[in-house]
Amino acid sequence: MEFRTAFFFLCFVFVSCVHARHPLIGAQVFIEPGQSRENIEGWFRLLDQHHMNVCRIRMFEDHVKPGTDAWDFSLYDFAFDMAEKYNVKILATLFPSDPGSVGGFKFPKDQQHLESVGRFIDTVVQHYKSHPALDTWVLQNEPGVGDYQKTPLSLAKFEQWQQDRSSGKNSSGYLKVPLDWELFWRDYTTWYLRWIAERIRKYDTVSQTHVNNHQLFINLPQYDFPAWM
Repeated sequence: MEFRTAFFFLCFVFVSCVHARHPLIGAQVFIEPGQSRENIEGWFRLLDQHHMNVCRIRMFEDHVKPGTDAWDFSLYDFAFDMAEKYNVKILATLFPSDPGSVGGFKFPKDQQHLESVGRFIDTVVQHYKSHPALDTWVLQNEPGVGDYQKTPLSLAKFEQWQQDRSSGKNSSGYLKVPLDWELFWRDYTTWYLRWIAERIRKYDTVSQTHVNNHQLFINLPQYDFPAWM
């Protein structure tokens, strides 16, 4: 079996219903340094041949910003151009720098880290907002954490959250359980996803936005779907 065919069937197949009346069948296409243009074009040709007209691509900051200041979009530019050539629409997942991670971090560590994420979003969105192959910005890969991490940013947001609440008391008067941190984390997740979306909307008011939830029955307490709308 040729490599490109093997790659195609080993990639993550997903169903997308971002704004369609029926499910759209597509695939995850991993774009990484070292791949040849022949391979990249071959994957999009395969998508077209199998009537898959949507794919998700992780937009790794570490791939487009190998240096401190330089940005090089040539690898992803070619992928987007091939998607356009073969009539494939792209769900582009924002993936700020996180060396060594497969799933990516879920929250910046501090204000400086948040500002760095913002600069990445600004640059990528401005670069691709008008590309014909772009359909949707995926705000984050799989929101939800296994533990509620106390970082400089989360602690600062928690303090602000407590101040903004009208009352932090249990109205029943008994069986009090300290759930403030868990309740905060649900709002914290919503705040960060909204922050990403609003950052995108500064430059792109046309493309769809989307998130792909992860381990729903485990992470559900962190998800506030009505607020995410």
